[in-house]
Amino acid sequence: MLNYAGMKWWPKLTGLEEAEQAAHQSAGVCFTIAALTALLAGMSLWLRKPVLGIDSWAFTDAIIFAIAGWRVWRLSRTWAVLALVLYILERVYAFASSPAPFVGGFIGVAFTLLLISGVRGTFAYWSFKKKEPAGAFEAAAGAK
Repeated sequence: MLNYAGMKWWPKLTGLEEAEQAAHQSAGVCFTIAALTALLAGMSLWLRKPVLGIDSWAFTDAIIFAIAGWRVWRLSRTWAVLALVLYILERVYAFASSPAPFVGGFIGVAFTLLLISGVRGTFAYWSFKKKEPAGAFEAAAGAK
Protein backbone atom coordinates (compact mmCIF):
# COMPACT_ATOMS: atom_id res chain seq x y z
CA MET A 1 0.00 0.00 0.00
CA LEU A 2 1.46 3.35 -1.02
CA ASN A 3 0.97 6.09 1.56
CA TYR A 4 1.89 9.75 1.22
CA ALA A 5 0.86 12.44 3.71
CA GLY A 6 -2.06 10.40 4.99
CA MET A 7 -3.34 9.52 1.51
CA LYS A 8 -3.61 5.84 0.75
CA TRP A 9 -2.95 5.34 -2.95
CA TRP A 10 -4.01 1.70 -2.91
CA PRO A 11 -5.77 0.95 0.39
CA LYS A 12 -6.74 -2.47 1.63
CA LEU A 13 -10.51 -2.49 1.65
CA THR A 14 -11.41 -4.65 4.63
CA GLY A 15 -14.51 -2.85 5.86
CA LEU A 16 -17.00 -0.06 5.38
CA GLU A 17 -14.70 2.65 6.81
CA GLU A 18 -11.76 1.88 4.50
CA ALA A 19 -14.06 1.66 1.49
CA GLU A 20 -15.72 4.96 2.37
CA GLN A 21 -12.32 6.64 2.90
CA ALA A 22 -11.12 5.45 -0.52
CA ALA A 23 -14.26 6.84 -2.15
CA HIS A 24 -13.91 10.15 -0.32
CA GLN A 25 -10.29 10.51 -1.46
CA SER A 26 -11.46 9.93 -5.02
CA ALA A 27 -14.16 12.58 -4.55
CA GLY A 28 -11.42 14.94 -3.37
CA VAL A 29 -9.56 14.29 -6.62
CA CYS A 30 -12.72 15.11 -8.59
CA PHE A 31 -13.14 18.37 -6.66
CA THR A 32 -9.47 19.22 -7.24
CA ILE A 33 -9.78 18.57 -10.97
CA ALA A 34 -12.95 20.68 -11.07
CA ALA A 35 -11.30 23.58 -9.25
CA LEU A 36 -8.12 23.56 -11.35
CA THR A 37 -10.10 23.24 -14.57
CA ALA A 38 -12.40 26.11 -13.58
CA LEU A 39 -9.39 28.23 -12.66
CA LEU A 40 -7.70 27.64 -16.02
CA ALA A 41 -10.98 28.14 -17.91
CA GLY A 42 -11.50 31.42 -16.06
CA MET A 43 -7.98 32.54 -16.88
CA SER A 44 -8.51 31.69 -20.55
CA LEU A 45 -11.78 33.63 -20.56
CA TRP A 46 -10.12 36.62 -18.93
CA LEU A 47 -7.06 36.51 -21.22
CA ARG A 48 -9.21 35.68 -24.27
CA LYS A 49 -6.87 32.88 -25.29
CA PRO A 50 -6.37 29.26 -24.22
CA VAL A 51 -4.21 28.67 -21.15
CA LEU A 52 -2.28 25.39 -21.20
CA GLY A 53 -4.57 24.23 -24.00
CA ILE A 54 -7.70 24.93 -21.96
CA ASP A 55 -10.32 27.39 -23.17
CA SER A 56 -13.53 28.66 -21.60
CA TRP A 57 -15.46 25.56 -22.73
CA ALA A 58 -13.63 23.72 -19.96
CA PHE A 59 -16.16 25.15 -17.49
CA THR A 60 -18.43 22.34 -18.68
CA ASP A 61 -15.76 19.83 -17.73
CA ALA A 62 -15.32 21.50 -14.34
CA ILE A 63 -19.05 21.24 -13.66
CA ILE A 64 -19.07 17.56 -14.63
CA PHE A 65 -16.17 16.80 -12.28
CA ALA A 66 -17.79 18.80 -9.47
CA ILE A 67 -20.98 16.74 -9.88
CA ALA A 68 -18.90 13.56 -10.05
CA GLY A 69 -17.10 14.53 -6.84
CA TRP A 70 -20.40 15.13 -5.06
CA ARG A 71 -21.83 11.82 -6.26
CA VAL A 72 -18.66 9.83 -5.47
CA TRP A 73 -18.68 11.41 -1.99
CA ARG A 74 -22.19 9.96 -1.69
CA LEU A 75 -20.70 6.56 -2.76
CA SER A 76 -22.13 6.30 -6.27
CA ARG A 77 -20.52 3.44 -8.19
CA THR A 78 -21.74 4.78 -11.53
CA TRP A 79 -20.23 8.22 -11.01
CA ALA A 80 -16.97 6.76 -9.72
CA VAL A 81 -16.60 4.79 -12.95
CA LEU A 82 -17.69 7.78 -15.09
CA ALA A 83 -15.15 10.05 -13.39
CA LEU A 84 -12.36 7.53 -13.98
CA VAL A 85 -13.29 6.96 -17.63
CA LEU A 86 -13.65 10.68 -18.32
CA TYR A 87 -10.30 11.43 -16.68
CA ILE A 88 -8.52 8.68 -18.62
CA LEU A 89 -10.07 9.88 -21.91
CA GLU A 90 -8.95 13.43 -21.16
CA ARG A 91 -5.40 12.27 -20.33
CA VAL A 92 -5.24 10.30 -23.60
CA TYR A 93 -6.48 13.33 -25.53
CA ALA A 94 -3.97 15.60 -23.78
CA PHE A 95 -1.18 13.13 -24.52
CA ALA A 96 -2.14 12.93 -28.20
CA SER A 97 -2.62 16.66 -28.75
CA SER A 98 -0.03 18.27 -26.50
CA PRO A 99 3.42 19.38 -27.64
CA ALA A 100 4.70 18.38 -24.17
CA PRO A 101 2.64 15.27 -23.38
CA PHE A 102 4.49 14.29 -20.20
CA VAL A 103 3.84 17.57 -18.38
CA GLY A 104 1.93 16.70 -15.24
CA GLY A 105 2.71 13.02 -15.68
CA PHE A 106 3.22 12.25 -11.99
CA ILE A 107 0.05 14.09 -11.01
CA GLY A 108 -1.84 12.33 -13.78
CA VAL A 109 -0.69 8.92 -12.55
CA ALA A 110 -1.49 9.83 -8.92
CA PHE A 111 -4.97 11.11 -9.84
CA THR A 112 -5.62 7.96 -11.91
CA LEU A 113 -4.60 5.70 -9.02
CA LEU A 114 -6.82 7.62 -6.62
CA LEU A 115 -9.76 7.51 -9.02
CA ILE A 116 -9.29 3.75 -9.46
CA SER A 117 -9.14 3.46 -5.69
CA GLY A 118 -12.44 5.35 -5.52
CA VAL A 119 -14.06 2.89 -7.92
CA ARG A 120 -12.76 0.04 -5.76
CA GLY A 121 -14.01 1.85 -2.65
CA THR A 122 -17.54 2.45 -3.89
CA PHE A 123 -17.96 -1.12 -5.10
CA ALA A 124 -16.47 -2.52 -1.89
CA TYR A 125 -18.66 -0.26 0.24
CA TRP A 126 -21.88 -1.54 -1.30
CA SER A 127 -20.60 -5.10 -1.21
CA PHE A 128 -19.85 -4.81 2.52
CA LYS A 129 -23.17 -3.05 3.08
CA LYS A 130 -25.06 -5.88 1.38
CA LYS A 131 -23.34 -8.48 3.59
CA GLU A 132 -24.07 -6.53 6.77
CA PRO A 133 -26.89 -8.02 8.84
CA ALA A 134 -30.12 -6.01 8.75
CA GLY A 135 -30.24 -5.40 12.51
CA ALA A 136 -26.61 -4.25 12.79
CA PHE A 137 -27.44 -0.64 11.96
CA GLU A 138 -30.29 -0.42 14.44
CA ALA A 139 -28.15 -2.02 17.17
CA ALA A 140 -25.29 0.40 16.50
CA ALA A 141 -27.64 3.40 16.41
CA GLY A 142 -29.30 2.36 19.66
CA ALA A 143 -25.92 1.98 21.39
CA LYS A 144 -25.11 5.67 20.98
